[in-house]
This record gives sequence, structure tokens and C-alpha cells, in this order.
Amino acid sequence: MPAVVTLVPGLLGRKIKSKAESIRPADLRAHIDYLLNDTPLPEAKPAPQSEASKAVKKAAHVTDSTFKQEVLKSSKPVLVDFWAAWCGPCQNIAPFVDQMAGQYAGKVKVVKLNVDESKA
Repeated sequence: MPAVVTLVPGLLGRKIKSKAESIRPADLRAHIDYLLNDTPLPEAKPAPQSEASKAVKKAAHVTDSTFKQEVLKSSKPVLVDFWAAWCGPCQNIAPFVDQMAGQYAGKVKVVKLNVDESKA
């Protein structure tokens, strides 16, 4: 499972300042905010999901034939998830990619490209 660990210099090397396992995108944002803005240390337990975040919009799938139009010619920024069915980390991150598609709908286009089916 994806995890976030924040390391800081310590007297005898590096020490763990914060840690979260089985993170969701909101948890990652909390850690980034903590590092950048000195906000309170995020809780180790996952934050409860709101009803709105449970309704997930899936990332669109692109292929060799649609990549140019959907990605390269897009008027919005595009996040492309290059994935494969045999890739464990790809499968782990897939729900997060879909959640990002819903959260940033209208601002960022989120798409997935199966690298085994798209050889170009």
C-alpha cells in the first residue's frame, strides 16, 4: 500500500517526523501542507471520507489513436497514468487516480493509458 513518511535530520542521522500508511490523496495533501506551510502534524489515522468523495468519477482511458487528441491537444493540464495489468503498484494507485479525476474535474484532465495495449 502507498505510504508517506516525512524524514528530518536528527542528531544521529534521520528520524521519522510523521508517518501515514494506507494513504488516500487527502492524506497526502495533508502531509504536503504540513511540510510546506507548517500546518499541524497530520493524524496517523485516515481522515473520514465525505459523501461527495465516495462518488468517484473514473479517469478516462486513452489509446494510441486517441492520445494526440485527448492529451497533446487538450486545453487543460493532463495527468496521464501509464499502467499495466501485471504491475502491482499500478493497481495500488488506480483508485487514487480515479479519485483525482473526480476531485479535479473541469480543472485537470485525468486519463489512463494501458502500456501493453499501446505500443506506439
